[in-house]
Amino acid sequence: MATRAPIAPPQVQARLLAVFACVAGIAGCVNSAQTRVKGFDEARSTMSQLEAALKPQRWALVIGIDAYRDPTFRGLEHAAEDARSIAAVFKDPDAGAFDRVVTLTAPEQTTREAILFELSRLRFDLRRQDTFVFYFSGHGTVEFTSDGVPILYLVAADTRASDLWGTGIEVGALRAFVNELKPQRKVMILDNCFAGQGKSRISAVTRERLAQTPDPWPTLREAMAQSEAILMASTLGGIAQEDDQIGQSVYTYYLIDALTTDRLEADTNRDGALTAYEAHDYARGRTVEHTGGTQIPEAFFRVLGRAEIFLSGTPNPDAAASAALVYAYGSDAQLAFSLEIDGRPKGNFPRTLPVDPGVHQVAIRNQQGEVVSSGPLKFAPGQAYSVKVLLEELEGYRRFFGLETGPALQLLGPAREVWGPETMRLGLVSGYRVRGGFLRGLALSFSLGWNPAYSGIWVDLTDQDLRHLVDFGFRLVLRRPVHQFQVGAGWQANAVYTPPVLANADADPSIEQRQYLHTWLNVQQGPVFWQAYALDRHLLLTLEQRLSWFGGDFQDSLGRAPNLQLALSLGVEVGF
Repeated sequence: MATRAPIAPPQVQARLLAVFACVAGIAGCVNSAQTRVKGFDEARSTMSQLEAALKPQRWALVIGIDAYRDPTFRGLEHAAEDARSIAAVFKDPDAGAFDRVVTLTAPEQTTREAILFELSRLRFDLRRQDTFVFYFSGHGTVEFTSDGVPILYLVAADTRASDLWGTGIEVGALRAFVNELKPQRKVMILDNCFAGQGKSRISAVTRERLAQTPDPWPTLREAMAQSEAILMASTLGGIAQEDDQIGQSVYTYYLIDALTTDRLEADTNRDGALTAYEAHDYARGRTVEHTGGTQIPEAFFRVLGRAEIFLSGTPNPDAAASAALVYAYGSDAQLAFSLEIDGRPKGNFPRTLPVDPGVHQVAIRNQQGEVVSSGPLKFAPGQAYSVKVLLEELEGYRRFFGLETGPALQLLGPAREVWGPETMRLGLVSGYRVRGGFLRGLALSFSLGWNPAYSGIWVDLTDQDLRHLVDFGFRLVLRRPVHQFQVGAGWQANAVYTPPVLANADADPSIEQRQYLHTWLNVQQGPVFWQAYALDRHLLLTLEQRLSWFGGDFQDSLGRAPNLQLALSLGVEVGF
């Protein structure tokens, strides 16, 4: 397979838009039968017309390609039927109830130029409140850049294997164009594969190389729009199959079932409407069962707030708000997990599972049935939770409180003369720990400490000469788990208040009478190293080392000099 340098997205989009402009007639490339006359219509200002104009609509572009001009891509038997069948479901008022469905199955309709032309026409009619679905059934293929990065293509009827970039439809560029369309809700359904088997065509060498390359889907997933779904008939290295017995592609066959005869079963949250992820969940399970696990559909979703993507029916707001949803899709490690609620199995991922609102005892298990994480969680009605978020919630606590004690050793400086070579500290700690995201494990804590210190130069070692040092400070530590242990490192700053003490004239002949010695406030800072052993999910045994540097101007006779202190603390931390 030929290699090619990576194409920058702006260049790809510019090339696509140039083709769109040509086929739309901007450069005079289209005959008059494809143009429309602009003029005045009779004014209609009734309320019904206004409501009809503002009503959200569902639009679909459906493509199925059986015949290919390049013999490299063998003909398919059921791709065109896939398109016709799902288009009929989209149009059915009792199923999809789509307002407009454009179906392309004939050879002259499924060339690259014809497909891009239909996309260009749609972008002028779609509005933000609409839903747009792009469906494709046919061949997929792949080529590699000079850096070994795979570029995925949908194969049009006139695509040439020798010039994929010029004649194929590059998936990344297509997604970039779809993202620019006005509708807030968008769905791409791709019933093809890129593995060189089934509904795909690549060489054995390319197939082997593809198996050794990184998954390109994360890059595509990062560019997903606000409310978008990508439904795929197979994983990147998997296959998409046609079945002569059912007369269709397997994934499309069960996707249609979800939208029609089995809609009640596929409607997970029982709200009367079928979302893109509910339809995919049903089709995925049936496809895996039908093919004996040889075909595994995959999906990516990004849905913000309540901008759900409905493919069939109208949701009942009351029913939709009555359940919380837990989901996992894509190539995350959590896909092999299963969910257990209040001791009862709820289901396996990837899919979306409904959970009754309220507080439940949650357990997440791996493929071996071992509990990965468990604990109580509160679910809000109508809210969606990813398994990743649940794991972060179950992983540990946010707020914590602790007790600590240990020696502070004065290694260098006049502090040794003022406080003595060592003091024993008792402290309280309270803080907050980040549980998820980029700053996962970062803990900010505040401490309040007390320790007694004897001044050995100016006063004698009697009870009245005991100095009660008070300190207050903060620590910022990045923590990471290592099996049952946790380790961390960070920075700390501490202010130490040294109160006055009444000196004894008997201890120092130069003092003629009892008097107060000076008050000092020293600000210390330096690195902190932290280790912990988990006695329980919310109880840690901690060990901490703090190295502090600070300047000191304790007394004229001692002068101003830097001080170095090493503090060791053993303690317990309780999370809540």
